[in-house]
Parts: sequence; C-alpha cells; structure tokens
Amino acid sequence: MISPHNIGAFIKFLYLKKYNASAPNDLIEKWKSVPSSEIDNQLQHLFRHWNMSREEALQLQQQFLQESSGPANVPPVTRNYYPETPAGHYSNHVPQKKRTNVWMIIALLAILILGGLGAYYALRGEKNQEPSRNDGSILNNDTPRQTSEQKPSEIKVDTSDVATPKSNTDTTGAGKPSETDFASVEQEKEDRMDRVYKLIYAEEDQDLDKILSAFDPAISQYWDLKSPTRAQLTNRYMDSWKKTDDAIHKNVRIVRISKDTYDMYATFSYYSPKDKVYKDVPVHTRYIFNNNGKIVKTYGVK
Repeated sequence: MISPHNIGAFIKFLYLKKYNASAPNDLIEKWKSVPSSEIDNQLQHLFRHWNMSREEALQLQQQFLQESSGPANVPPVTRNYYPETPAGHYSNHVPQKKRTNVWMIIALLAILILGGLGAYYALRGEKNQEPSRNDGSILNNDTPRQTSEQKPSEIKVDTSDVATPKSNTDTTGAGKPSETDFASVEQEKEDRMDRVYKLIYAEEDQDLDKILSAFDPAISQYWDLKSPTRAQLTNRYMDSWKKTDDAIHKNVRIVRISKDTYDMYATFSYYSPKDKVYKDVPVHTRYIFNNNGKIVKTYGVK
C-alpha cells in the first residue's frame, strides 16, 4: 500500500519508468507533503494525466511493492585461511653450565661489608661530639603552640525573624490552557490545512464543483472581487485555465496564523500557451475560514 512512508520512493520509481530519468527533488518533496487521505486521489490524477489505465497503474504499484519488499541480498560468507606454522626444530643438546669463581665473589663481599662497618662507626662518632641542649628536649621553634585563646567560639544565629520565601508557582490553575484547548486547536489546524490542500488539488484538476464547495456562499472577498457570486467565481477560474496548462503547486507549506486564518506558501508552476514556456511563480495566499470550515475570504499577501 502506498503511504506517506513510501510515497517518495514510489514517485522515483514512476518517474524512472515514465521518463527514464531521476525525479526532481522538489517534486518528491511535494508528494511527501500530501496528506495520507489524499495520496490515492492525487495518484489517480497523475495516472489520468499520463493517460494510463487503472490496470497499468495497479501493475506498476504491485511491481513497486514487490521490489521494495523483496528478500535482501545476503553476501556470501568468506572463510579466512591462515598458513600453518611449521613445527620448530629442537635439538637434544643440553647446554653446559658455566663455572664461576666463587672465591672471588666471597672476597668482594667481605671488602664491601668491612667498608660499610667503617663508615657506620665514623658517622656515629661525629654525632656523639654534638653539644646537647640545656633542657634536654627537641623543640621546633617554627611550630606555633595552640592555646585556648585560639579555639573558635560558638556563634548562634537567631532565625526567628527570617521569613520563609513563598513559591512563585501558581497552583490555582488559573490562566493555564487545558488539554481540551490544545486538542481543539490541533483538530482545527488539521481540518483547515486539509481543506486548503483539497482546494489547490481541485484547482489543479480543474474540478469546478469541488472548488466552489470550498467557499462559503456569502464569501466576502476573492482576491480583487468583493462579495463575488458563484457565476463570477466560475468566470474567474475559466479565464485563468485558458491562460495556463499543466498547473501544479510545488513546495507547498501551510502555516496557521491565528484561529481560522491560514497562509499558504508555494511555487505555482504552469505552462504558458501564449509564451510557450514553463513558468514558476512564488505565491503567498491567505485563507480565512468561518466556524463551518468554509472559506469566507482569500487574497494574496505581499
């Protein structure tokens, strides 16, 4: 099944099958922004635009799903071969012990011991010649003596007059938006954005019935038309379609400005029969809804 998770890959697949080339990034991003509820309708519109039958479209879709969910190619397991280390060659020859001059070592040890004893007795004799102190004690004059005057006194702090700080947290709940308010805003946002998407898709399909159903019968403004009638809206769209072919909105981004007020940013791409070239025009359109979700005012934002 084609969903928002794989619509980008599906468009790449279709574009490659149709034009034998990679799909433009802006086209893929445009399709990724389509709501899940509108993906099937937009794909049907694309297939009709390509003069493709429903059977051909289903075959392409099944082929894409089979290729995207096929078994993964597992690389063959490579075995590492290590060279065998040849066994070492051992000799049966037993090395003979070297003879040492024991008497020479004993003589050297005796000389060292006698020299150490001589140095010890000489050092002891020098210490015995040192004059003794009068009091017979050893005292380091640099070390200060601790007296009772240096003992820190205990300090008591009276905290009876210290006020306990109050918390700035408002626990009454006043002014705090509830979860119901957040849910209501999100529900309105999702509904209004979906209505804008449906309108621009209907304009691309030139479906006049769906277009007119998006507007309130008492619409107060349609661009430069003030309080237009259904006939005036129909004439405006018919005149626009004579001047444009293959019209499509790219890079669509819808932003909630305030309650029931939404702005659409997009690139309006179309073919001009008069100039015989494709053109891209940046658009910034504002839509204002009533409580019933119908558009009561729309105009361009400069």
